[in-house]
Amino acid sequence: MLECDSEEALELIKNGTADNHPCSGLVHCIRECINRCWNVDLQHVYREANRAADLMAKLSHSIPEDLQSFDAPHAKLGSILSSDLSDLLLPRLIQGY
Repeated sequence: MLECDSEEALELIKNGTADNHPCSGLVHCIRECINRCWNVDLQHVYREANRAADLMAKLSHSIPEDLQSFDAPHAKLGSILSSDLSDLLLPRLIQGY
C-alpha cells in the first residue's frame, strides 16, 4: 500500500504526466516501480494520519543530503509515535462547509 497526503500527486502517479511536466522523471520512476509485478494500492490519507512521514520530510531539509540511518526515532517523533500506538484520534478542521 502506498499512502500519500497529496491527491494531486496520486493523480499524477495513477495517470502519468506529459514529458515536459516538472515532475515527469519522478512520476515515471514511481510508475515503473509500481508496474513491476507488485500489487500496489494507492490511497489518499489526510496529513494528520501521516504525521510521522510529514515530520521526517520536513526534517530532511535540515540534514545532509546523503543517506541517513537512525538507530532510534528522532526526538520530535516521540509524541507522534506514542499517539499512533494509542490510536489517538485527531480532530480535523474542514473549511468551507
